[in-house]
Amino acid sequence: MEFPQVTEKQIKKRFPKNKKLKISDLSMIDYHYLTYLGWIDISTNKLFIVYNLQEEIIGVEAKYTPTNKKDICSLCNGYGEIALVSAISKSRPAKSSPDYYKAVGNYMCINSYECNKNITDVTNLERFIQNVIG
Repeated sequence: MEFPQVTEKQIKKRFPKNKKLKISDLSMIDYHYLTYLGWIDISTNKLFIVYNLQEEIIGVEAKYTPTNKKDICSLCNGYGEIALVSAISKSRPAKSSPDYYKAVGNYMCINSYECNKNITDVTNLERFIQNVIG
């Protein structure tokens, strides 16, 4: 399924707490070969992922920690430069303490464009997003 073209305004709505969100130049993106839209904001060490999950555009903001090594990406199963990506889950178990939080982490490609080219199955990507959004 082709990724829907999204506007900068639509993307910014997915990250309302991030007032200084820096977005890639959307006019340079070939949506025909896009599974998810991902980019890194080096100044904040954040990875942003925008994905069309069940006909709804979802945004995930995650902490990005470079590993400076090559390994298998949890999304595309490709071998290359990876980073530890961890996001705070929005889901909370019933009767959990007020300070409860759950981090969801995966090793992912540093280069979202290359990762997109290698993805043949969205199961791992959707599982990561579902674990974050609850």
